[in-house]
Amino acid sequence: PMNPSFPGPPESVPSPSITASPPPLVAPNPLPFLTPSPAPPPSPSPASPPTPVDSTGGVVTLTATGISVEAGQGPSAPMNGTGRFLQAQNPHPEIQSAYEILPFLTNLVAVHLINVPGTNTFLYMERPSGYHPTMDPPVANNLIAGTLKIDTLEWTAVNSPDGLFCSGHTVSATGEVVIVGGHRQNAGYPSGLFSVRTYNMQTNVSNLVRTTLMSYPRWYPSATLLASSNILIMGGTQDVGAGTAGNPTYEIFNPRNPTESPLPMFPVDPAYLKSVRQNYYPFNY
Repeated sequence: PMNPSFPGPPESVPSPSITASPPPLVAPNPLPFLTPSPAPPPSPSPASPPTPVDSTGGVVTLTATGISVEAGQGPSAPMNGTGRFLQAQNPHPEIQSAYEILPFLTNLVAVHLINVPGTNTFLYMERPSGYHPTMDPPVANNLIAGTLKIDTLEWTAVNSPDGLFCSGHTVSATGEVVIVGGHRQNAGYPSGLFSVRTYNMQTNVSNLVRTTLMSYPRWYPSATLLASSNILIMGGTQDVGAGTAGNPTYEIFNPRNPTESPLPMFPVDPAYLKSVRQNYYPFNY
């Protein structure tokens, strides 16, 4: 059950009672498909002609200062002299890409970073670090979110209603960023463990908006956009720290009805909960 010391969600969204503790964490059984099978005897085959070099392929080169993609050198090419790799065909060999290190320090610990759809802006969410790139010169503060416009290198602070560290996030079908769960009360922010928040640069560029609350607190959950445009919220523990109770349910957030409360909730397969060792950021699709 939930940690008895945890205060629970606000009164507006009552937490459901949990009548039984989740099964204890146990080591999963070895996966049989990881056990190598005896190799079949080789069968003779006619010699194949040499594979021609595919001029639409590309090469990724790692250097001390960055990574670049060079077009037109085939899908199987040496990587910095240390090995060979396979790369999918590049339909646009005229386009090259690279990364660069920004010419300044951010002074933050950006645990989460996501592109705001349709923009050159990235939303970052961090644990309180005491400094922030919007402050020049950096001074002690408790800001925990902001945006960076990658084309102009412009930083902008974004207000958050509660703790974002250890949250999960995705984008909605309408282009909003959706952020679920988070951390307990910390650095002047109330607990974000129950929260569902959205970020919309078109309607509220300076604020994350808490639209509703989940029925279960979630630390390190996953948020996954579904084909129905709903968002699946799953995983995470009910309090901070490994070994705290796992979440026996998943919840569904509908961005078209963002204030719905309580969220539709369904049980997680008990066999999964019994076998999983760490239910953090489960891989959903």
